[in-house]
Amino acid sequence: MDLLSTDSINKSDLSLSKAGKLFFSFCSRFPAIYASRFTSMNIHQLLPLVDNVRDLGPLFTHSCFHSEDDNSCTLKFLNGTESIDGQIVSVVSFTQKLPEIRTKYILSQSEAGELYHYLLSG
Repeated sequence: MDLLSTDSINKSDLSLSKAGKLFFSFCSRFPAIYASRFTSMNIHQLLPLVDNVRDLGPLFTHSCFHSEDDNSCTLKFLNGTESIDGQIVSVVSFTQKLPEIRTKYILSQSEAGELYHYLLSG
């Protein structure tokens, strides 16, 4: 993945002799290494990544990795299945305001400061 996520990508990095072959090799060997039952569409979605980077630029400019990390953090704060939309709005509002609350009200060397860092660590 590092080949496709750097700030500057050479055409040789995008050639089939490098990134494309590595993805193809991984996808074709995956069932033998991890068992066929773990093979899913997600594995095969790696194959077009080289073309995506060639067309759209480095992965960090168009991938959802960062959003997925945020989603996993958000999911930890959701409880039950009622009022999911309201819960999501509350969690997003809370996480967006947390840095502002810290700078205004929390001393870094306090229990509140430790709680702040714990919440951000997801």
